Amino acid sequence: MPPASAPSNTRVAIVAVVMALVLAGTAVGWYALDLHHVKRAVELFGERRMLRGTWLQPLVMVGLAVIFFGLVRAVLGLRWRDMSRDGKVVAISSLAIIAVLWWFGRGGFYGRNLNHLLPRSDLSPLYSFFYFSFCCVALRLGLPLLMMRFGLLNGGPKDHGFGFRGASQLWWVYLGLTLMVCGVVVIYASNQPAFLAKYPLCRAMITGDRILLWHFLAYQGAYFMVFVSGESFWRGTIIFGLEKDLGYLALVFMTIPYVTAHFGKPLPETLGAIGTGLVLGGLALKHRSFWLGVAAHYSVALTMDISAILRQGFKLI
Repeated sequence: MPPASAPSNTRVAIVAVVMALVLAGTAVGWYALDLHHVKRAVELFGERRMLRGTWLQPLVMVGLAVIFFGLVRAVLGLRWRDMSRDGKVVAISSLAIIAVLWWFGRGGFYGRNLNHLLPRSDLSPLYSFFYFSFCCVALRLGLPLLMMRFGLLNGGPKDHGFGFRGASQLWWVYLGLTLMVCGVVVIYASNQPAFLAKYPLCRAMITGDRILLWHFLAYQGAYFMVFVSGESFWRGTIIFGLEKDLGYLALVFMTIPYVTAHFGKPLPETLGAIGTGLVLGGLALKHRSFWLGVAAHYSVALTMDISAILRQGFKLI
């Protein structure tokens, strides 16, 4: 719930709407300029081409965060120096964690720098995705828990949405949203070329038109942990950690790294992440748990993968 000294709903709504428009405009501009596929913007560290599309994303994310806090200062009068230590730690660490994840935790980084370290096996095509899943869990789930354990963040896991008590509340809302997205949005999206070019997400497991069932199950296990770490981070650590300082505007701040993390996926999915983030975050605040968000989000992702597999005629064997 919002803090006792919460500003007027009108001013909160102004900040939320303006920031949503800024986020949407930034996403549209990113895709219009095709920044995700820029070959090279700047050369750093000798001959290495370091600044690519995925390297630009954290810089854009930080810029959007600066705009957000500027709006909060201008409209609500809340200055950065007036925020609690915990709020500052959450805001800064969340941006830093996503930047590190995008710079060093992606499959592309693994392929360029670490792929030669492991022996070849049947699962070799999935190693880069396993690496990405491991980094997600370590950075988005493990690191915040360590910060809580050693006092860098006030409160424990239950104070950040990790508790199961109350997790079953509003289950019918999650179920309805999941069925709506799976039954309408995913079916429509699975006919779009951009969607079929992206999904199933781990295309490296496809050989010809075949996918080994145990490869698919191993991949889905790692994929599920991506969503556990994601929901615990977006709809747990961030919104509960900023709730005291920002009230419901903690949801708006959370959408900044959440939406920019979607850059590179189909544009409708990226724009939809604004609404998805706000809805799942609002529900998590309502019943003080993110676990049904994990179930809903992963169910949609699994449906997207299966829809893409069926639409493209791939065979599970």
